[in-house]
Formats: sequence, C-alpha cells, structure tokens
Amino acid sequence: MGFLKGLHKRRRRVVRKKTKRVERLHVREKRRKISLVKTQGFRWSVVVAGLIFITSVIYFFFFSATFQIEKINVEHDRVTVQTNFNSDFFSDLIGKNIFLVSSSDVAEILSQVNSSIRSISLKRKFPRILNIELEGHVVIARTSWYGSNYYITEDGYLVSSSGDDSLVLPFIQIYTVENKVDNDESEEDENLFTFGSVYSETFTERIVDPDDLEKILKLLQRFRSEFEIEVLDATYFHVAHEVSLRTLSGTVILFDLMKSLDNQFYKLHALERKSPLRDGIHSRVDLRIGEDRIYYVE
Repeated sequence: MGFLKGLHKRRRRVVRKKTKRVERLHVREKRRKISLVKTQGFRWSVVVAGLIFITSVIYFFFFSATFQIEKINVEHDRVTVQTNFNSDFFSDLIGKNIFLVSSSDVAEILSQVNSSIRSISLKRKFPRILNIELEGHVVIARTSWYGSNYYITEDGYLVSSSGDDSLVLPFIQIYTVENKVDNDESEEDENLFTFGSVYSETFTERIVDPDDLEKILKLLQRFRSEFEIEVLDATYFHVAHEVSLRTLSGTVILFDLMKSLDNQFYKLHALERKSPLRDGIHSRVDLRIGEDRIYYVE
C-alpha cells in the first residue's frame, strides 16, 4: 500500500509540473499575441500619421495660398536685352505656386516676343516673391534676314533685335549657300558667285563661324583705320569663308578669311598707291587670288 501511495504522489507531481508548464506556455503565447497586436497597431498608427503629415506638407507648400506668387522682380542687362521686361510682362505667373514655376515657364513667355535671352535664373524669396534674372546675348554686329533685322552674337548666332536698332554695330550681310558660276558669256568674269540663303525661324544653328566673325570685325576696323574710307556694309560668305566690303564710293573689295590678311592688305595698299580707292575708280577688287596678284575691274 505504501508503494502505491508513493507512486500516486509522484504521478500527481508530474501532472502538476506539466500543467504548470502548459499554463506558462499559454500565458507566454497570449502575451506574444497581445504584443504583436500592439506592435501592428503602432505601425499602422505611424503609417497613418506619416501619410497625414506628408499630405499636410504637400498641401501647405504646393496648394495653399501661403506660397502663391504675388510679386515679381525682373533684372536684366539692358545693353543686350532690348525688350523692356518688367513685372507686368510676367503677370501670367502671378498667383502660381512659387515652387512650381520653373525657367521653362519663363522661357515660354519670352518666346512670344522672340527675345534674345541667353540664360534665365530664378531666385525665390519666400514666401511670395519671385526674382527673375535674365542674361542677354553679347551682340557684336547687325544683319538682315528675309526682311527682318537681327543681331549677330559673339558666338555666331542670330537673335532678334526686338524692333530696337539703337545699337551702333557693323552691318554684315550673310549668305549661307554659294555655288560657282560656270558661264563663258559673262563679261570679264565679273560675277564669280551666285548666292542663295537658307531660312530658319529658330536660329538654333550657328550662322557665322566665330573665328570668321572676329576676323571680319578686325578687318573692318583695320580697313577704316588704314584707308580712312567708310564701309557701307560687309557681306559674309559662310561656305567659302570669304567677305566683301562695299565702300561709300561703290567699290566692292573681296577678302579670303582663310588666307593671310596682312598679305591682302599689302596688295590693297599697292593698288591704293596706283589709284586711290576713295576716287571710286574700281568697281571691284579681288584680293583672294594668289599672294602677289590682284584682280580688279574699273
């Protein structure tokens, strides 16, 4: 009997231990589930709060009236930007969000007047003031293109004069297509070239080689200085890299920009000693042929 009682007690102890272990595991699992629910709830709370915060920020900065433009200041170089731009000119931007206005919006407005703007810079003075800085092209000569007047930039591009021809600059006529004339009936071969032009509305391509342009301006200055003769205009032949000057007396003088200008001026001085250019005796002087030859027509 004592043996059976002891065995029974041991079994009860084992059962109690197992029961307690199961209870501990159950409590632990319950706590884990409660913790998981709290964690997930916290995460969702963070996500919702984040979305609300981001939405509020987006609305505040981009859709509320806080950052709507109410004043525009315009700064530009009046020497090269001919249109009188002011805040009224950009009135379409008033009321727009200061963060959403870009240089392309300003460029679109400027394109309506075909203005000669090289770069656009925007500076925002929060919350409602927009400063627009415009940089114009540096123009160094004038030209005419299909009945309209343009300026030639230092980079060799055409820009609109915007109806303002107040700048005193050399006039250079431009021809972009040239073909040799093979005409045996032409008297004294006076017309060596026939000229045509290529029309472009955008002027995205360089129309004058910058090196040629620099040479032309130096040539004009040197010609006026050494011969003291007024030049009415210069004609630039893009393909051949040549230029002709037309003087007040009607003489046309042709230079080759690919050859030495010193040598061509030397030949021109030799002709000047024989018969002064200012007298208008010569209708055409060609300095392009050979280093020691001059072709001229009286």
